[in-house]
Amino acid sequence: MPRLLTLTGVFVASLVIFLVWLMPAQPFVRKLDGVMLGEAPLQLHQIRGRIWQGEARWRWQGYRGELRWATRWRGLSPGLTLDVAGGGLELDGWAGVSPSAVTLRELALRVPLAEISRGMAEGQADGVVTGNIEHLRWHRRSGDVFASGALRYGGGQITWPPDGSARVPPLEGRLYTEDNVARLEIVDPQGTRLVDGEAGNGEAALRVYRAWPRLLGVSQGGSDSDVVFQVSQQL
Repeated sequence: MPRLLTLTGVFVASLVIFLVWLMPAQPFVRKLDGVMLGEAPLQLHQIRGRIWQGEARWRWQGYRGELRWATRWRGLSPGLTLDVAGGGLELDGWAGVSPSAVTLRELALRVPLAEISRGMAEGQADGVVTGNIEHLRWHRRSGDVFASGALRYGGGQITWPPDGSARVPPLEGRLYTEDNVARLEIVDPQGTRLVDGEAGNGEAALRVYRAWPRLLGVSQGGSDSDVVFQVSQQL
């Protein structure tokens, strides 16, 4: 009798695992269709594959592209490898979610600013931002954020209404962690800080220094370290 119960248990467990493995992605991924990102909904269609590995087409505002995912474990942590492409945007890396934290690892990105800024009333820019976020982790309960990585803007032309324009040199960005807070710093070729910000303890903040409008040729007087704009937001 114990042997029969053991065999029955193994059979039931194997059947459950098999059925879960064959679970189609459509019913689950479809729940993300219509999620608001900024001022526009994310649209997903042509969803194919299983929940563990599949692909879909996405559309957001005037942008569209492809999304592919596959389940991958990192140690004891389950997660998905993500590959997003469309409109010149390229993003791939690993994402994991647990009851206590959300984690991104080895996230490589390429963002063409001409596509992203197209149609923005505040102004447009060309050139490409590339980056590698080695590790980004947000703890749900404590609000602590850990980050490490680097960003780079290769330089380009920036325009703003009514007729402003400036040629911007290559810029470097650094992501790092200090006191359980993720910090971002962007500097010009001489190492002068243009923008910085942080995220942690339930709040995100961003500051722009006078060195940035001076780089654009629209600031006179004052010190490069003067804060000319800042904004904060609860996470």
